[in-house]
Amino acid sequence: MKAAMVGAVLAYNLNTYVLDDNGNESQLRAWNATEAYRLIDGEWRIVHSNWAFAQTATGAIAS
Repeated sequence: MKAAMVGAVLAYNLNTYVLDDNGNESQLRAWNATEAYRLIDGEWRIVHSNWAFAQTATGAIAS
């Protein structure tokens, strides 16, 4: 008998902001996040998580 594995992947970008002394928002950091989930005993569980600082392209990107 072979068990079926059920999983899902969620990827998103998160921007964090702070207020300066004048109450204006400025971006503090940009993150890329990936979460891998698996259905275990009827409940969704995170089985892997990865967070990384987002990189911005500073030059032309070749296609």
